[in-house]
Amino acid sequence: MSIEDNVNLVKTTMDELMRGNPAPLLAAIRDDAVIKAIIPPGTPISGEFRGRDGFMRYFQALGEVMEILEVQTHDITASSGHVVMLGFERARVKRTGKLLECEIATVFGVEQGKITKVVAMADMSPIVEAYRGDGAG
Repeated sequence: MSIEDNVNLVKTTMDELMRGNPAPLLAAIRDDAVIKAIIPPGTPISGEFRGRDGFMRYFQALGEVMEILEVQTHDITASSGHVVMLGFERARVKRTGKLLECEIATVFGVEQGKITKVVAMADMSPIVEAYRGDGAG
């Protein structure tokens, strides 16, 4: 697949996911694909989640942790094996009600038309704070 094909694969699956439809993303991942957020241990979204069941557990945990209010993509860049989406996210941490507003980078590994890895990088300190101690924030 071409770099353009990889970008289209990621863009269309993520557009559908943002509309509440995870099916295209789940169909596009390899059986052993990994999703993870760069966040310290101790939160429901910490660690790696593997395979379709893992992706579903990750998105379920993400929905329990925060309410996504807005996601904007500003730039997409790619190579033969990766697609990087840069943007902005605004969400409310459900445990504390605090807003999370930050720049985000999501890196997708892509091989032979399948997504092999998704790594989300953002300032998730409001989530970490919510899950420290008693969660009173």
